[in-house]
Amino acid sequence: MAVTIAASLVPAGSPEPVQIVLAGVPAGTGYTVTGTTGSGSSWPVPGGVGVSSGVQVVLIDNRSALNALVTYQAVVAGVTYVAAPVTVTHTERYVLQSLDGQTAVDFVWDDNAMPRDFVSNATVFDIPGRRRPPIRYAPGGDGGGSLRIRTNRRNTEGMKALLRRGRPLVLRTDGAIRDLDAVDLIQVVGKPS
Repeated sequence: MAVTIAASLVPAGSPEPVQIVLAGVPAGTGYTVTGTTGSGSSWPVPGGVGVSSGVQVVLIDNRSALNALVTYQAVVAGVTYVAAPVTVTHTERYVLQSLDGQTAVDFVWDDNAMPRDFVSNATVFDIPGRRRPPIRYAPGGDGGGSLRIRTNRRNTEGMKALLRRGRPLVLRTDGAIRDLDAVDLIQVVGKPS
């Protein structure tokens, strides 16, 4: 049996989730399923890394990019299999949502400056009498930053509910924000003063 991957929209909720069906993977073989956009953004599909038990795998991606062609691919034994593209059409370009996708809040950017501050994670130690200070390097990261957004009255209550939970959020966009991936997991750690 040949390996196949197919993606289709599930008419439930807004934005709609995507169902991915991976079939034909031999038992004991590992697989990795990711979503990608034409702009180069990619994200892991929840539950998309595993070892096949020989039956088809059905995944639900409630974190895909919005209003953009999304292609799902599975890497099985070093070979990449690609599904036909789908588009999660949504009335707005940006959504913050809970990890489970049950609560989604539309918003608009209040400020589209550079919301991501990159971190190099290098620390310099000044030592008297030394010409060059020793430097400690650690893996870099995306750092943090701030998102200045606006919601309408209906969505403001939903946003407050999301923030009160204190859990990570999924930021879903159309991929047009220059310094953010189309899909990103974020943790809100405070609000502006």
